[in-house]
Amino acid sequence: MTPDQMLRVLAFMEATWNQDAAAMGALASGGPQETAIAPLIAQYGETVLQTLLMRSFGVSDSMDPAELQALREQMDRDPGVKMCVVLAEALKGWAEADDPQAAGRIALTVISAILAFSAEATEDDVLPMIAALRAGVIRQN
Repeated sequence: MTPDQMLRVLAFMEATWNQDAAAMGALASGGPQETAIAPLIAQYGETVLQTLLMRSFGVSDSMDPAELQALREQMDRDPGVKMCVVLAEALKGWAEADDPQAAGRIALTVISAILAFSAEATEDDVLPMIAALRAGVIRQN
């Protein structure tokens, strides 16, 4: 996923959260060479879920291969990880449906999934979270 695509997804998620139909429409229509927004949101959701899962299990770049393998085996057995995989697959399937409302619903589902990783997160944290995710994309590129 390109940085521009990630920024477009985050803008769409923000517009969806704010119930800004005009912004959602503009972001969803994109340009003639752009990928439809629903599959992009599903792909972004899968990427974010994978990142959050790895962080929750303590996966880091500094781990040796044996440690990574042990964590991989632990993650493969974890029901929460399995549910995240099922959710990501469901979002991708939903994104393929010919449903004009799908992108907004997928965006809200991704937001809910991200919030679910924090015991303290509330709806008040959504816009700051999206801003932080946007800043991360900009900072990395």
